[in-house]
Amino acid sequence: MNKTKVLTLMNEKGGVGKTTLAVHLAAALAIVGYKVMLIDTDPQASATLSYGIAPDAKKNIFNLMVDEDEWRDVVIHPSKKLWAGGYEVKGSLAIVGGHLKTYAIPTLIRDTMLLKNRLEEIEGYVDIVVFDTSPQASLMNEAVVKATNYVIIPTEPEPLSLSGTANTVYHLGENNRNRAMNTPPVEILGIIPTMYRKTNSHDTGVGFLHDTYGDLVYNPVPLRIGISEASFSKQTVFAHAPESDASKDMWAVMAQLMNQMAVVNG
Repeated sequence: MNKTKVLTLMNEKGGVGKTTLAVHLAAALAIVGYKVMLIDTDPQASATLSYGIAPDAKKNIFNLMVDEDEWRDVVIHPSKKLWAGGYEVKGSLAIVGGHLKTYAIPTLIRDTMLLKNRLEEIEGYVDIVVFDTSPQASLMNEAVVKATNYVIIPTEPEPLSLSGTANTVYHLGENNRNRAMNTPPVEILGIIPTMYRKTNSHDTGVGFLHDTYGDLVYNPVPLRIGISEASFSKQTVFAHAPESDASKDMWAVMAQLMNQMAVVNG
């Protein structure tokens, strides 16, 4: 069986499009043929809601980590028509939802390797795990990072978001320095400028990212009304407006992700 890869969307600044990218990358990966598990660790459960799923007190990340429930008891299968629309789905998509109870996880566990250990139970049965995370630095996010192979950092090209990006990069570096011997480091696959508008300030922000992080910076993802319209309908843009510019943007991010993964893996 192939080794499961873990991809985390992370930025220590909220409102940067992290959930939007997590939801669409998970869907795109499933459409093209991967067995995908999206795990929502944000108490606001935005990724869960994005698939038209109400947070379930008995099917969420708290039940997996604290109650020690089996995977089969916490996994949710979202309606394909809401995330794939008319696309032929060659893979599969399952979700472990978020819930307000997630706030309590750091007070009830102390082992930051717990999540990594639980993921080992689905080794080979899932190709890619995608984590959507909260913007707060926390023990929960530390547990996610310890279970992660790759990180994508979405960031609006604005000063506060860029600061959050710098903090995230720093803390990922700290995690790598403190990792156990013979444990591979977390790889930053990309830094994605989101909600981009053709303004001097956004061009300056994108330029700063290129100057600071070089080839890690993806092409900017423009601010599109199609994203908010799809979100309002609790669908991905692949289902809501598959021919739209917003849909093309998400497929372009997917292409860059796959290229970068191929580079990292040789």
